[in-house]
Amino acid sequence: MSTFLLKFRPLEPYFYGEEKNMGFDNMAKGPGKVLTNVYFIKSGNLPSPATLVGAVRYLALKQTVGLTSDGVHLTEEQKAAIGESSFNLLAEGRQEFGKIKSLGPVHLCKGDTEYFKVPYFLHETDAPGVASYRMEKAGERMHRDVYLPADYDGKEGLISAYISADDQKDLVHSSDLFSPVIKTRILKDKKKDNQKDAFFKKEYRLLAEGYSFCCEAEIDGWKPKEDIVYIGQDKSSFAFTAVEKEEAGIAKNNLENLCEEKADVPEGLIAAVALSDIYFRQPYETAVDFAIASFRNFRFMTSDHTGTGQSYYARLKKSSLYHLAEAGSTFYLAKDQLQAFQSLFNPDLSSVGMNTFIYIEGRNHS
Repeated sequence: MSTFLLKFRPLEPYFYGEEKNMGFDNMAKGPGKVLTNVYFIKSGNLPSPATLVGAVRYLALKQTVGLTSDGVHLTEEQKAAIGESSFNLLAEGRQEFGKIKSLGPVHLCKGDTEYFKVPYFLHETDAPGVASYRMEKAGERMHRDVYLPADYDGKEGLISAYISADDQKDLVHSSDLFSPVIKTRILKDKKKDNQKDAFFKKEYRLLAEGYSFCCEAEIDGWKPKEDIVYIGQDKSSFAFTAVEKEEAGIAKNNLENLCEEKADVPEGLIAAVALSDIYFRQPYETAVDFAIASFRNFRFMTSDHTGTGQSYYARLKKSSLYHLAEAGSTFYLAKDQLQAFQSLFNPDLSSVGMNTFIYIEGRNHS
């Protein structure tokens, strides 16, 4: 088995659809409903784990046994190459896809340098660099000290940047990496008499020159080759390359060292720092003292290949709506809460680039 850094460099503006999409007569109403149809929608900055899994499975199939099939069922040879099932957020146990044994969290790279999202417990300093928020005692709860960040400025908000996982610790703001590209579209209501045609706007993203999306992958029996793959809502083109690594996890370890060096975690506490999107099966609030987190909506597609007489698209089904904590989110908990915290998520989803944490134990706090 070999370790590769898989790179996807966008060749044009891209659009990663999230929960909102364009359409007619499907406006959510009432408390707790999500508005799914709007006239202006924005792309996400990064591909979801499900998107990346689909792209890598496609490439593995294309470069090994080929894409030819009846359009619905996979042959036994194809199943051996990419597995029988696609990404599933709710699957129990470790997910593998034939020759693709695991995919790590999606992040960025430029050349050989990998960049990860800056954790939210850090903020930018006046001099180039980052520092941790100072955690100070704010009171007691359940006979235990409660700590909160003393120097957080709500007007400035959370940091939105990426940092290189090397000795340089180069900081790049998200605004310098992801540029908006607005395109206007005309949407026709095919179910009506076309009198409800309307203009809609889509805000695409353009990644800064020289950067690529990437993830680390464990692969057995396939050496990925350069290729072109089409990803996203409008099937934008991406140049795909793969670099074999001598050792797995070096960039992740460098980021972990940075976090441990910078973090201000009081003694007796643990900071759980998300390196990837996190799916909590139950509310996390019961198992943490304090969190600095952001969330996004997420759906994925499932397919049923067991029946007969259905077209490919008729077999696709959209999942329910889920809410994922985004990479960079940081959760503070007591050491005796760790087991309860870890029971809230499925660690096996780390094989598809999710539910990956760095844990930082507290030190003597003066």
